[in-house]
Amino acid sequence: MMSVGLNYILWKISTRHKYVICCVDEYYIPGTLMYCRQHFEHNILIYGIHNNRFCVAGYNERQHFSYFEVPKNNIIRSKPQKITLLTLREDYEYRLDRYYIIKQLKQFINMEPVDPVGAYKKDGQLLGLDACEELEKKLINDVDQNFLIELRPFYLVRDHCRVMLERMRILLEGTDNGKTLVDNYAHSVKKYEIFLLSLIKYNLSKDVENKVKIQKDFQRWIYDERRYICQFIAYLEREIK
Repeated sequence: MMSVGLNYILWKISTRHKYVICCVDEYYIPGTLMYCRQHFEHNILIYGIHNNRFCVAGYNERQHFSYFEVPKNNIIRSKPQKITLLTLREDYEYRLDRYYIIKQLKQFINMEPVDPVGAYKKDGQLLGLDACEELEKKLINDVDQNFLIELRPFYLVRDHCRVMLERMRILLEGTDNGKTLVDNYAHSVKKYEIFLLSLIKYNLSKDVENKVKIQKDFQRWIYDERRYICQFIAYLEREIK
């Protein structure tokens, strides 16, 4: 049975020729990273329907922005909510919402409570740098026990770094004091990517001498990440004033 929300989406796409952004449970969305793996609420863009399949834009299982078709029954099971129509007005000045960006950054480094929108938050689930610190504990345990290191979480951290760098470039480059912060963070991202290569090499060789260095490199990244994001927040708050 279709929900009121899905009927609204169908009406807007079919008769009003609108694009629709909504939150869905990606567990039911083929092509996404969480499909049939984990219940996770995330935004997708629905821009059409063809042969009873929805035309969707979003991030695929490799975390690249992509386009795919999703069967109608899967959309129904994903329970679309927080539905927004995407419309453009020529007389509207579009700009990044710095207040919202600051709020997200503060949530990431635990300066503010985390807004649960974007994930089905479970008891004991960690987010932001809390999750990175827990990942550090698992890394220490894995190398101490000579286990293979699960690389996927560290790739997700790398993706976070790249997005953060791009966000800094958009907001700070061209300003008087922003270039230094952008350059410093870009250097930190490069160091993290070198650290990621060291994890891959460790899995291949189990080089005992690298154990301590791997642990210290990740600890250092967490410290630097918190420091740079605090600097970024301070800079944005000064600019707003």
